[in-house]
Amino acid sequence: VVAYRDGDDGSKGKVVIGQVNDMTVTFGSPQPFLNASTSEVGGVACIPFTNRIVVAFEPSTSPAVSAIPGIINPVDNTVSFGSIANISGVSAGGSLTICPFSNINNGETNTFIVGYDTNDGTAGGYTAVGMLNAAGDAITLGVASMFNAGDSINVQLQYSSTYDRAMVFYRDDSNSNYGRARIVRANGTSISYDSGEVNFNTQNSTQL
Repeated sequence: VVAYRDGDDGSKGKVVIGQVNDMTVTFGSPQPFLNASTSEVGGVACIPFTNRIVVAFEPSTSPAVSAIPGIINPVDNTVSFGSIANISGVSAGGSLTICPFSNINNGETNTFIVGYDTNDGTAGGYTAVGMLNAAGDAITLGVASMFNAGDSINVQLQYSSTYDRAMVFYRDDSNSNYGRARIVRANGTSISYDSGEVNFNTQNSTQL
């Protein structure tokens, strides 16, 4: 699943489904998840062992970090979208990402995490947990939690089902633009972090 802004169609947010067959990919028809201009698309979380997705994005008209659930129909490669949920009342500051947080062994098959940097004049990098309802068409969001008090550019998230943890990566502009990382844990819709941030690069880190 690919999510993107269509610059030739009013910057609408769209998704397109691809099916892999050996070394080839066949795409379906693009369809909008927001029939209006988007300022940013943060990616797609594909919920493991299901036909469900969640797209992170920010609308242009009312800037706020947002997410929308979708259910894939594999017969025709289309997506039925549910209700948009607001993650934060502030802009993502050009840094928005999403990943699944779904461990089948723990019965967690409907959870995801969104990460972003604020752009409202107050520095800070945040994550928030979202949970899909049983039908897969609505989201319950937890309270956003700060992982870094400084500007946190190029935020990225990765999840490990082996350890049932996520890792957030970012460029810390308040710390000489170092590349840094921090472990993220989710319990229901609550977020917690390990005790410290770790440098993975002690030079200017761009394009994570």
